[in-house]
Order: sequence, then structure tokens, then C-alpha cells
Amino acid sequence: MTTVAARAAHGWRAALPRFDRGRAARSLVAFGLSLGAVTAVGGIHNGVFAAMGCYVDAYGARDPYPRRGPLLVILSAAFLVAFVAGSAAAGDVWAMTGVLSVVSVAATLVVRTLRLSGPGSYFVVLVAAMAAFLPPASPTETAVRAGCLALGAALSWLSGMSGWLSRPYGPEERAVSAAFRSVAAFAQAQTGAAGGTAAGTDGTGSGGPGAGGGAKDLRGGLPAAGQDAYAAVHSAWTALDNARKGPR
Repeated sequence: MTTVAARAAHGWRAALPRFDRGRAARSLVAFGLSLGAVTAVGGIHNGVFAAMGCYVDAYGARDPYPRRGPLLVILSAAFLVAFVAGSAAAGDVWAMTGVLSVVSVAATLVVRTLRLSGPGSYFVVLVAAMAAFLPPASPTETAVRAGCLALGAALSWLSGMSGWLSRPYGPEERAVSAAFRSVAAFAQAQTGAAGGTAAGTDGTGSGGPGAGGGAKDLRGGLPAAGQDAYAAVHSAWTALDNARKGPR
């Protein structure tokens, strides 16, 4: 059982994507600049709207840069539209219900259609809801808030695209690397399951009564390892296909 647990833990660690420290640092800088600069000029009550624009940075991490840039622009525009719509509905319960329902459906449709990696329509709906639950504001104040949000979204766009300068094929490389690790984990799980089965069925071996259970545990982990490998290879192929230039 110890060997089975060790192999399962190794496969689980191999399937995990590597933490992108550079992107995390860039996101932190973009958030700090957005919140700090707007707060210094317009106060914390405007700085929070710039911070809301930084939600854009949660998207597109796995998308190649040629695809990520335009999609994040579309998403930023969706944030602005959702924010203005939520602000217009503030103070009226029925208007808030209708606007949030429409934003939820539209955001889900757009994000799924564009196949943008990230938390789905969650942050788009959150931006609309936060604007809707604020006290009603004048058109001028709404425009100022939307401008702060746009500033945060623009800085997050620059943060998300800045890796193109130092490592233009970074997303594709990470996707292919993750695919190799997942396939290797699947191959190792297959080898372990085959070895465990042989030990459990060999009457002269040291398998004994517990060996059959260990072999069953190894075989039981194969479907999950196979699914992880399939998903990783598909993600790698999608990343490479999205990065291609020229006619399809």
C-alpha cells in the first residue's frame, strides 16, 4: 500500500501545473499600481474600482499571446458594459434582477464561445453585481468610476501581455511540458498496474493476499491518469493550434 500511495502522490504532483512566479509578480505590480495610483489621486473610494478592473488578470493565463491580447480587450469591454449596466440599475430591485440575469447569460455565452481560460463568467457578473448594489450615482460619477475600472483593466492587460517580451512562447511551452508530465505519469501508472497484476497472480511470488489489493488499487488509478493525460495533450494541441499564424 505504501508503494501504491507513493506512486499516486507522484502522479498527482506531476499532473499539477507549475506555478508561474513571474506572472504572479506582474499581477501584484499591476494591482498595486492601479489601487495605489488611483487612491493617491482620487481617494480610496475610486481606487476600489480600479482594483475591480484588475479582475481581468485572472483570465487568459493558458492562452497564447496572439490570442490572449484581443480576447482580454473584449473581456475588458465586457467588464465596462457590465459595470455601467449594473450602475444604471442601482436602487431598483426589479431592474437589478433583470440586469444581473441578462449579464449572467450574456457573459457565460461570450466566455464559453471565446473559450477563454479562467474563472468563466464569475468576475463579469461580480462586477455588475457590485455596481448594482452600490447607492445610485449620477452619470458623471458613474463615468468616473468606469474610467477607474478601465484603468485597472488596461494595466492588467499590460501585465498579462508583458511576458510576450521575454518569453513569447511561454504558454505553449508550459502546455506541452504539462502534457509530457501527464503522459509520463499515465505510462508509469500503466507500468505499475501491470507489475502489480503480475505479482498478484504469480503463485511463487511474494504477492500474497495483499498483492491483489495493491494491483487493484493501481488499476483503479489508471482511468484518472488516462483522463488527465488526454486533457493535458488536448490543451497542448489547442495552445499550439491557437498560436499558429496564417491561414488555417
